[in-house]
Amino acid sequence: MMNPDHEITPHETSDPMELMQLAAMNINGLSQQMGLMNKAVTAIKDDVSDLRAQMVDAKADIRGLKDDQFVDLIKADNIRKSAQDRVAELLDIEFDERGGVTDDCRYDYTHYYAKFIGRLHVDARNAGLEGPRIYATPRKTYQALIDFINDWVPLRGVEGLKSYYDGLSEARKRKKR
Repeated sequence: MMNPDHEITPHETSDPMELMQLAAMNINGLSQQMGLMNKAVTAIKDDVSDLRAQMVDAKADIRGLKDDQFVDLIKADNIRKSAQDRVAELLDIEFDERGGVTDDCRYDYTHYYAKFIGRLHVDARNAGLEGPRIYATPRKTYQALIDFINDWVPLRGVEGLKSYYDGLSEARKRKKR
């Protein structure tokens, strides 16, 4: 008969019954260990699945943060330069080799250039493409803003906007008198 407190090894017995009991105990022990390992592996799989879901969320958050960042100084300068070029094109303003305005464009430049630039930026802000300041433009709208600027035409047309500003100027002059 087997003593339950004493573990029998295959070397201690040659009785087939005892060997079968020993094999059954080993199989039972292995089965319990496999069950524990299976639980551990399942827990690890669940943890990995949770981590993957968190990584997907984190990547989406990072993308969102990148999109919400403002343009850098180079892009802000590109926006400014694009607006200046577009307004100069609309007003037919030509610059000499030193960057100064040619004499035949001086009137339009002094009377309309800055006002047209301002109007363009107001229209871009109203379209949701530009921030309250050029450098506060969201990075995600940069290319759409450049496209908007390159295609921009005042709602009233060039001559209509000039007439509007001339009317405002006349009203100010009359008010001062």
